[in-house]
Amino acid sequence: MFTNAVPGESSPIGLLGRRIAAGEIDEDERWRRLSVLDERFGRAAVAGRA
Repeated sequence: MFTNAVPGESSPIGLLGRRIAAGEIDEDERWRRLSVLDERFGRAAVAGRA
């Protein structure tokens, strides 16, 4: 394991950032994937819990 790893470095959002920086995905794909993550784990998911 990396001892000097930045918190959140292996998070899905961090991974998307690295993939766009490497040219593996474009900005449209990044936003599409971010919207899916937000829908599943973000505000919408939290608001659905009552």
